[in-house]
Amino acid sequence: MPRKRRTQRQRRDEYHEGHRLQLEIGHDFGLYGGPAFGNGEDLDRDAALAAWEIFRGEILAEHIAKHPCTRPWAWWHLEPRELRRRVDGGIHPCENPARTCPEYCDDGSGRIPPWYGLPRVVNHVDDFDALYESVPAYLLRLNLLTRTEREYLDENPELLEPAYADGGRGW
Repeated sequence: MPRKRRTQRQRRDEYHEGHRLQLEIGHDFGLYGGPAFGNGEDLDRDAALAAWEIFRGEILAEHIAKHPCTRPWAWWHLEPRELRRRVDGGIHPCENPARTCPEYCDDGSGRIPPWYGLPRVVNHVDDFDALYESVPAYLLRLNLLTRTEREYLDENPELLEPAYADGGRGW
């Protein structure tokens, strides 16, 4: 049986700060000596995943220390994720077969893609009043919070209140 050829991956020292920045916030802004992984349709998902594999632990630790009860861009967009629940009883637009995605953000599925677990597009009258679980409530429900984050949440229970999809993306 023929051996499977391994794809050559970049070494840790071949990444620049723009690569890390994009894994953290989703964009590198072209500030660090060359493009990182691209954006939108031009995103090199395989390259971003390879870098996320290398930097995941340290980026997560730094992000959680600075922004407890949230997660970085790569965590939401490069790993398979469950959607944040819609808590007002409506159907999540990303799961609604009757809802189609506008051409400008269609990923080929015809469905509205998620953005941090929420619908990427707010373009239906129902979307503007839709309530979703907050990011801290999502992380708590899935038992993904660290001990420090749980303590932070005990001191800030308002972070568990539902969020509107169109109001600051629920942060």
